[in-house]
Amino acid sequence: MITFLKKNKLFTFLIIFTILIFITSIIISAMLDNSTKKEITNNIILLKNNIKNNKVNTLSLFNKTLSNNILTTIIIWTLGISIIGIPIVLYIYSLKVLITSLELIYFIINLKYINPLFIPIYILPSIISILLYFILIYYSINFSLILIKTIFFKKDYKLKYIIKKYIKILLISLLFILINISIEILIIPRILNYLI
Repeated sequence: MITFLKKNKLFTFLIIFTILIFITSIIISAMLDNSTKKEITNNIILLKNNIKNNKVNTLSLFNKTLSNNILTTIIIWTLGISIIGIPIVLYIYSLKVLITSLELIYFIINLKYINPLFIPIYILPSIISILLYFILIYYSINFSLILIKTIFFKKDYKLKYIIKKYIKILLISLLFILINISIEILIIPRILNYLI
């Protein structure tokens, strides 16, 4: 594993980048004032009650979440084709990680209001989503770097093969996102209902 990380600098960079964002989320949560913390607690209690009373509009939420994730996936993939997409891709990824990290921290802080099993089950689809985006962003940045080396440094790559592989990455990402969101919206709430 260590040898792999030493050889694959991009992969190592993304892991360190992810850890730094998580640390940032801890700092942000520590800096919140009491009124904001109280509002977050109320939102968590409201979420719990909505799940318990089946007040979540499943179809609407599914369509909205799926369309947002498909759009984000296509944007990240498309930015990989450009040579200026790397900073934008990293920004999108950092927001995803930051939101999930803050969500996890807030749940842990408010553990007394919910069943401890609620947290890992509720947050699992978000973590899977982060892993999917990690892989997609890895290939997106890698493809951008290959284009930069090909255009500016005249490096010889088998672009036809790489492009086919990159298209496969998009299709696989979309498939896994569909599966993950289906679990998140259609299955997870039913499981959480038993824990409330």
